[in-house]
Amino acid sequence: MTSKFKDYVKEVETSLSDEERAWFDTFRVRDAAAMRKPVVYLAGPYSRPDPIENMHWAIKCADSLLDVCSPLVPHITGIWHLVSPKPYETWLAIDRDHVAICDALYRFGGESSGADQEVEYARKIGIPVFTERGELLRFLEGWHP
Repeated sequence: MTSKFKDYVKEVETSLSDEERAWFDTFRVRDAAAMRKPVVYLAGPYSRPDPIENMHWAIKCADSLLDVCSPLVPHITGIWHLVSPKPYETWLAIDRDHVAICDALYRFGGESSGADQEVEYARKIGIPVFTERGELLRFLEGWHP
């Protein structure tokens, strides 16, 4: 945006009534939402065989997707649990809330009843679920809010 145009926008904004400004701001919010990356929930093993190793792999998976999405890594709550332990059911409830706000779920390898429950929940509420990285990447290429 040129500085002349920015000055013009600023001048227009300062002349708006509160009602007009609120209307104008809704477009800013929509523009910001349209520019965001899709959020992908990463569902995979946490407890077995080793939580630290599983966190490691979940973070590596997230790193590999950073260019195409904003990965949500529930495994990181393991650090929260070290500071303030919660019952397993509490973590599952938090995970369900996180699944519900995502644009997709990627179920990566390893046995996990918790991750399987997250997949089932995502499907139930209409969140696309992917088990193959290539399918996920094709979905992300065509994604728009």
